[in-house]
This record gives sequence, structure tokens and C-alpha cells, in this order.
Amino acid sequence: MNRKEIFKILVYQELFLILLSFLWIYFKYDFIDINNIPLSNIRISLYSFLYGILLSTILLAISSLIIFTYEPLKNNIKTINELIISKLNYLDILIIAILSGIAEELLFRGLLQEKIGIILSNLIFSLLHILNKDFLVYSLLTFVAGNILGNVYFYTNDLSIVIIAHIFNNLVAMIFSKNFFKKNNF
Repeated sequence: MNRKEIFKILVYQELFLILLSFLWIYFKYDFIDINNIPLSNIRISLYSFLYGILLSTILLAISSLIIFTYEPLKNNIKTINELIISKLNYLDILIIAILSGIAEELLFRGLLQEKIGIILSNLIFSLLHILNKDFLVYSLLTFVAGNILGNVYFYTNDLSIVIIAHIFNNLVAMIFSKNFFKKNNF
């Protein structure tokens, strides 16, 4: 696939998750009482921004440690880079990072987690990241990351923190992957 095809698929996937989230809200919640809508706990502030960046740094450190010490995961990341990330430009990566952070956190933390719990919502989240049977190891990493994000959301009740963390995690991880594998010929 070429860059445009990959970009369209990724953007449509995330837009579908956003649409699914808003349809869920529309059919499930009463809009008369705005405080009953689960997404009313998005509070962008300097605190949430800094906490999100800190959380992203922790996620990136954990991911890097696992990736560089566990060869099957390193191979998964290399394959993802070859199939997808290496074909995208930096603007594509920025757009995808923003959309995926918003879409996936709205659905999996903002809606599903409150209904089915942290573990089950993150199981579904990790299944979304399986490209084929060879990517089960990668989906385990997303399960761990999702549980960390889910617990932070559970304890802070601030969806903006996990959205910001997810955006920056994806942005840094994709840029690093694009540059690292190209320069180091892994």
C-alpha cells in the first residue's frame, strides 16, 4: 500500500471510533443533564497537560525497555515500521497521533471502562491493535499501556490526561520508530 492508502485507512479507523463514541452517547445518555455524560470530565489545563506528558514519558520508558530487551516485540515494531510508519510523512504521523489519542481514549477509557471495567475495556483495546496473528506480542504491550492509562483515568477522573498521554506516546513512538529503524538498519 502507498502512503495515501495507509493514511486514509488509519484516519477512517479513528474517525469511526469517534463516531461510535458519539452515537453511544447520543443513544445512551440524557443530554438534559450534561454532567451525566461520561465525556464531561475532559478538563484541559496546565496540570492535565503536564501530567499527560509525564505519563507519556513513563509509558515510553516502559515500552522502550521491553522493546529493546524482548526480541519478538522488537521484530513486531520493526514490521509495523516497515508496513506502515516508514511510509507516512511527519504531518501524517501528527494527525494520526492526535486522532488516535482522542478516539481511543474517548471510547475505551471514557465510555467502555466505566461500563465494563479496566481489564475488559483494555482487552478490547489491545485486540484492536492486532494486525494479524504475528502481532500478539505487540497487542500485549498495548494491553499493558492501556491498563496504565485506565488506572490513571480511574484515579484522576480526568480524561484529558490520558488523551494527552496517548497523543504524545503515539507521536514520539512513531517518530522514533520511523527514524530509528531507518538509521540503524534493523
